[in-house]
Amino acid sequence: MSNDDHDSLPTPYTRLSGYVIPPMVPTTPHPPSPTEAKHYNHGLPSKPRLVARSSADPWVEPTGLEAYLRPKELRSIGRHPLQAVWEDRVGPTMIEYMGSMGVQWTSLDPVRIGYASEPSLPVIVWIGVLPGSLSADDGVKVAVHCKGVLSDHGIGDVHVEIRESEVFSSARLYKPVSTTNATARVLEPFSTALGLPISPAATPHIEGTGGFYVSDPCNPGKLYLVTTRHILFHPDENANELYEHNDSSQPGRNVLLFGDAAIAKHIEEIEFEIANQDSVVDALEKQLETAKRMNRKDAEEERQDVQPLLDRARRAVVVLNSFLMDICRDWKERETRVLGHVVLSPPISFNVGVEGFTEDWAMVEINNSIVDSTNFVGNAIDLGLTIPAEFTRWMYPHQANPPSFKYPDGRLLRISGTIPDEEMWRPSSKTLEHDNDPCIMVIKRGYASGLTVGRLNGIRSFTRLHCKGKPDETSREICVLPRNSKSNAFSELGDSGAVVVDGKGRIAGLLTSGGGSSDSFDCTYATSINFLLNRMSKYGIKANLLPSLGP
Repeated sequence: MSNDDHDSLPTPYTRLSGYVIPPMVPTTPHPPSPTEAKHYNHGLPSKPRLVARSSADPWVEPTGLEAYLRPKELRSIGRHPLQAVWEDRVGPTMIEYMGSMGVQWTSLDPVRIGYASEPSLPVIVWIGVLPGSLSADDGVKVAVHCKGVLSDHGIGDVHVEIRESEVFSSARLYKPVSTTNATARVLEPFSTALGLPISPAATPHIEGTGGFYVSDPCNPGKLYLVTTRHILFHPDENANELYEHNDSSQPGRNVLLFGDAAIAKHIEEIEFEIANQDSVVDALEKQLETAKRMNRKDAEEERQDVQPLLDRARRAVVVLNSFLMDICRDWKERETRVLGHVVLSPPISFNVGVEGFTEDWAMVEINNSIVDSTNFVGNAIDLGLTIPAEFTRWMYPHQANPPSFKYPDGRLLRISGTIPDEEMWRPSSKTLEHDNDPCIMVIKRGYASGLTVGRLNGIRSFTRLHCKGKPDETSREICVLPRNSKSNAFSELGDSGAVVVDGKGRIAGLLTSGGGSSDSFDCTYATSINFLLNRMSKYGIKANLLPSLGP
């Protein structure tokens, strides 16, 4: 590492008989110091603890009055020779080796990691292991061996880094309202747009996100919501077996819109918005009182400026109070929050088919008393109160990109098909990011973290789920990285089930899990939509992604 890096300061030289002896620089990888282990990944969402790395470059703790840590960020891999040998050769070889050594690994993510200020970042095979399961000394051996696997396959410019990380299988609805409506921000969770906060009625403390709507020509007139199974059938509380509900005379497995904690949280948000508008009214009324002591001309100008704002704030208080009364009346009790019931959910399976993805999905039949032709807006993501110009900029990490995202009228980004697998793994050269590598920017709205933008990695990750009393399971996953070093994680616990789409509204996949800590994810994992639709067809579901309830 060069001395002008902000993370390090020049190491003092030793003088002997008039000669300057340069400092000792390690020539082989070595275990990180406690300080390096803690701060090496500074800036990444979960700040994961470094276990070991295959590079011998020194990391020096910043010192002095102006010392500070430079933040790192994750970027998609873009074009790289590793893509040609990763899934069939390099990844499986590393997995086989770590299995033989008893390494409790959780994920293998080929990504670019480096300082956010740098234009080009190195490619790293980022290995996650269970916290406390691998010593630094053993970690160095694993990192060096995996680096050797890369070299054996002609990949000499990629290092291996190991970090501690886990994989977590993380009333009547309203129609979205216009941005000028006083309830626009607090109404969104109660609308039929995608990102519905859901919970199983049997365990309302478990919360997740509804993914996308489908219809089935074999069952005309019915609307279904697709989400992840592990939200509705928690693995610790339910047998992992096929669930089908075909008999309407038998009670079904109900799904709630909002768990108990979620509805309480959103009621508090409405109350906070009312208090905020009350404060605005109070401040503007005082401003008008002050204006009365001005000369006539100034007082009139002040009144003309303030009165419209005051009128608007007063109307907002009335509208919000009415909305709060409706929500408390219609949504507080669980019985009034039944969104529908589960009709089909295969058992959770790993490394399924030739694609090797995780199969983790369920279909919920929506009650027509909750959603009908009068409030249904189809498969659409509400972009909320984001500033159009700012959101559009997020979707273009490189100024050379041609326009592919246009901020939609009415804030609703409508689903328009799926992203072909070929394009996900080999993005167009017209969608460049910081390193001039192709990258697809994607969007999701989840219950926990709301609306976020991220980068779809152009190479699949391997994940390994550790279950108590059961064999560990390995799968391939789509990997989504944070938008940049200054953005939050792409997802959090509670976002499982959310749909991931690009700027054109094409679905990439269904969010199933995340890698990092329980507080924040560095990598978000999703199952390919094309794999998912194929699996649904195996169960006789002819899913139509663009259902319509209207005439």
